[in-house]
Amino acid sequence: MSSAKHPTSTRSIKRRLQSSLQNKTSLNKISSSQDKVDILIVDDNVFNLQTLKTMIKVKFGIESITLHNGHHALKLIEQEIEKASHSSPSNEELEPPFKIIFMDCNMPEMDGFETTRRILELCQH
Repeated sequence: MSSAKHPTSTRSIKRRLQSSLQNKTSLNKISSSQDKVDILIVDDNVFNLQTLKTMIKVKFGIESITLHNGHHALKLIEQEIEKASHSSPSNEELEPPFKIIFMDCNMPEMDGFETTRRILELCQH
């Protein structure tokens, strides 16, 4: 069965996240910087935001930032890119502001697909 026809289950997402983070090296890379939060969660549903934030914190000990819509996500990422560009030499390639972004696809005003497209555009410049 194609995953495009069936929504991904919470269990499947949890399994994939655990699998990706099982290697201690990758877990350390995600949570290595004390001042920087490397996971962004964007969802208009407060319950979903808190549930995912809590799961990540309890299971992996990693903090995350939560935002309620795509506009706020774009603004935050623009600010992070601007801040990083001022603090690094001009010939050095900038890292993306977040290593993992959980994006709700169905949000009012700007859906997750449009938000993701714009985030990718920002990070490519």
